[in-house]
Amino acid sequence: MRYWFHAFFTPLLIIFSWAAIRETGIRWVNVRTGLNLAVIFTLAMAIAELIQNTLGIKLEHSEKYGVLSYESAGSHGPPIMIIGVTVALLLAGVILWKKLKWKWMAIGVILMGIGSALPIPLESDAVTNGFELILLISLWATKAFLERIQIRPQDEST
Repeated sequence: MRYWFHAFFTPLLIIFSWAAIRETGIRWVNVRTGLNLAVIFTLAMAIAELIQNTLGIKLEHSEKYGVLSYESAGSHGPPIMIIGVTVALLLAGVILWKKLKWKWMAIGVILMGIGSALPIPLESDAVTNGFELILLISLWATKAFLERIQIRPQDEST
């Protein structure tokens, strides 16, 4: 199930990226075309993940540091979906940094990338989970920031 959840839910971060960029007021993002492009890219990344890593998967058990898990038995090439989602998140983070002076989304994505790319000499895979947590906290903080700065129409009764 985790492979199916990963294939269907992780690409939704592309829609989050589009929604975050939309808050900057960039015109083309606010029109239907921007949403359509985000949805198409999201679907393309989900389909790529399904084809590359989910459909027809053969699992084998693996024990690391005393913990049993199941992993894919074969190598499937570069993680296309992860690269696509990361590019969307990083692009949104850089735009938010430039337009709204909010750097934390970009920093969260960059730290996640560094944490995934560099071998860290600890006898645990939990370090990767720590970097994923940093990314999620930066996305949560970004959502809270965007809600805080959003201009809301005043209540007509006041």
